[in-house]
Amino acid sequence: MDDVQATDGSGAAVGGTAPVTPPEPLRRPWARLGSLSDLGRQREINEDALATMLVDFEQDNRRQSVGAFIVADGMGGHDRGEVASQTAARTVLDELMRRVIGPLMRGQSAGGPLGDEMQAAVLTAHDRIRNELPGSGTTLTAALAMGDMLGIAHVGDSRAYLCRGGVVSQTTHDHSFVAKLVEMGQATPEEAAVDPRRNFLLRAVGQADDLEVDFEFEEFPAGSRLLICSDGLWGHVEAADLERILRDSDDPQAACQSLIDFANADGGPDNISAIVVART
Repeated sequence: MDDVQATDGSGAAVGGTAPVTPPEPLRRPWARLGSLSDLGRQREINEDALATMLVDFEQDNRRQSVGAFIVADGMGGHDRGEVASQTAARTVLDELMRRVIGPLMRGQSAGGPLGDEMQAAVLTAHDRIRNELPGSGTTLTAALAMGDMLGIAHVGDSRAYLCRGGVVSQTTHDHSFVAKLVEMGQATPEEAAVDPRRNFLLRAVGQADDLEVDFEFEEFPAGSRLLICSDGLWGHVEAADLERILRDSDDPQAACQSLIDFANADGGPDNISAIVVART
């Protein structure tokens, strides 16, 4: 017959044997992540680069969660655009780790306001490309998520979209010639979409002496979804399809694949990259 361990009703074992501590229940993940980059159907080199990191840790008996998500798109026709995008993505991730994420994990504060630190990270990548890869350039859109808050730093025409409460909105502003025409009322969005100058950028990491980096705060509550993508995706997926996939897909990785499939179905003339983050 098997031994039976008696208890006193409180869980403590009678006879001096300590009870087995039940395992701590598994916690629900803070977010689910999908990322994918595709060559497209007409390019020989992928000049897009992705960088992602999710960190979940305990501090002062509280759960802390941080995520960094970056898309960079090397400028086609410029020298070593693929190297520029990889350099920018990796440099910004390294800088965010050094400036924000690392101190947070050690129970310290960042060196300055989050916007300043994220902009400084992008400017570090800008200086590095100018020094190491003269003539190269890249777009860069970086998001840093901490709990219910999202910081976004942005240069170029890669984009960030947010889905909150079932409503999808573009949060970044394209730094392109045609976007400026639309802003000035000299072209419609439909005209800009087919304008032969639509790939001309007014700002890019690694280009020009001084660089202005856009920054914005966004709310990122549970149930929200973030999409960061290159223009090879948003320029070749109908807005309605993009919004439907981001809103309705339960699997971030499957959402990335569906978006890329739509862009390739439109001819896939450019590299196509997507990061989707679903807050749980």
